[in-house]
Amino acid sequence: MKLKTLLAGVAALAVSFSVSAMDPRFTDANGDLVADAPTNPELFVQVGDGAAATRLGVLDALDMLIVSITADQLAQFDELIVAVDAPDSAGSGSQVIARIAPPVEALAVVEALLATDGSLAQLNAQAQLVIDHIDLMQREIDGGTFPELRRHADHVANLVEGASGEHFGDLDGDGVSQNPGDDIGVLAHLDGVSAAVLSLPQDTDEQVFYTTIWLDAIEIIRGHAVVVVDQALRVNATDSPAEAQPFVTGAFASGVSMLDGTDADGNGVIEMFSGEFGIRSLDEQASTLVVAQMFSEG
Repeated sequence: MKLKTLLAGVAALAVSFSVSAMDPRFTDANGDLVADAPTNPELFVQVGDGAAATRLGVLDALDMLIVSITADQLAQFDELIVAVDAPDSAGSGSQVIARIAPPVEALAVVEALLATDGSLAQLNAQAQLVIDHIDLMQREIDGGTFPELRRHADHVANLVEGASGEHFGDLDGDGVSQNPGDDIGVLAHLDGVSAAVLSLPQDTDEQVFYTTIWLDAIEIIRGHAVVVVDQALRVNATDSPAEAQPFVTGAFASGVSMLDGTDADGNGVIEMFSGEFGIRSLDEQASTLVVAQMFSEG
């Protein structure tokens, strides 16, 4: 029997529990339910050894239950238990179908990522600045000056690479190294998110699966960011706004893909499993890092 959870948000979780396969104790050789199989299983939580279980609700006909719960509350639970009747003080009994420990470590990692000073928040802020300065490049092409265009191209590259970047510095040759960002840069913030993801346990197939999805998404985003730097460097190698225009256009396209993702298959949805994620998608899907830790097989 497998117990999966799907979560939306972290500070206030909407937790969906799904029993996705029948417990072998209640099925026959053909996989059909036996006559005395339990019906309408319920979800309980248990806090502390010997404590009474708290009932959260009944799984519906599709074996689903959605409850609202805070991350702090979830972290306090010793076990989540799917059962037909309230478990005894030891959390056991013949009608217990599944149990799972709250993913306290994953919750801490995700909450840190989503904090106002966390890696995802800082990454979003720096990426938005990149888009803003690409827009300023376009404005200079439309009606400004070529030196200002080159100055904003300088900003774009430095925002992405940060102070430790290969190209960071006075790229437009005006004698000043300018960076309107935090000097860490988009690429280094991506490294921070990768490190956080890799700090989580990688003991089950589901944990490895979600880690791989996240790391793949980060590398795709990194690829878009690198293209933005390349286009900004090309702008600074031109001699006129007209010559710079295609590179500004290219920087904008890659910048939008970096921040918002790309609907590569044209179905109108930025999808997690299709390599389409952008930085904002990481923010929205941070709870999937908790999902992997809350998958149990029994």
